[in-house]
Amino acid sequence: MKRLFVCLANSKKYSERCIAGIELQRMRTGFRAIRNNDAPVWIRPVSHQEYGEVDSHLVDHIDLLDVVEITVTSPMPQGYQSENCLFLEEVLQVVGKVPLQENILDRLCSQQTGMLFGNRGKAVHSEKINELNHSLILIKPQEFGVYTIMTNRNKEQMRASFVFAETTYDLPITDIEFEQEYYKNKQLLNGVQNMYLTISLGAEHNDWYSKLIAGVIYF
Repeated sequence: MKRLFVCLANSKKYSERCIAGIELQRMRTGFRAIRNNDAPVWIRPVSHQEYGEVDSHLVDHIDLLDVVEITVTSPMPQGYQSENCLFLEEVLQVVGKVPLQENILDRLCSQQTGMLFGNRGKAVHSEKINELNHSLILIKPQEFGVYTIMTNRNKEQMRASFVFAETTYDLPITDIEFEQEYYKNKQLLNGVQNMYLTISLGAEHNDWYSKLIAGVIYF
């Protein structure tokens, strides 16, 4: 079955990629987000690899806000990652673009006003993961700031501190294009008026499921 989605995440995943977005319906004058109980419906194309990562060469050409068409072969929900689906890798193409406009992106944002994935921390514990039925969300944060640290593996990691629903979060950024652009120009966000983040809940590691900034949209 052919499916359309607006790409809101194209991020690092075990040296390959994770792509995801909100499903769209083609209209006479463009596209409309598909909703379930007024919430946007997310989709995450996955592969048969261990963690579902998608080969980089398949999605290198896809930018955030591109409208992507895929052929879904079967749903592949895995607990909290209810958005997962298998797709034909040879049938993946960009067929349009969602305009970079505040009123459009605001309608794609989650209407939730509580804590991200149920807590104020950087991750969700394995004892709580079964309480969740989703792993992707688009938010409009406040007070967004980027910085880098050195990890225990002596690798540089880009992170961001931001405020959402009166709670401060500090999460790693896995959006590959944003990382590249920010390293080239540390003044990248100067003067930015609108910021949108795709927050993803990653795979389990030592009983924790980390929250990740998988997409950064700004203008």
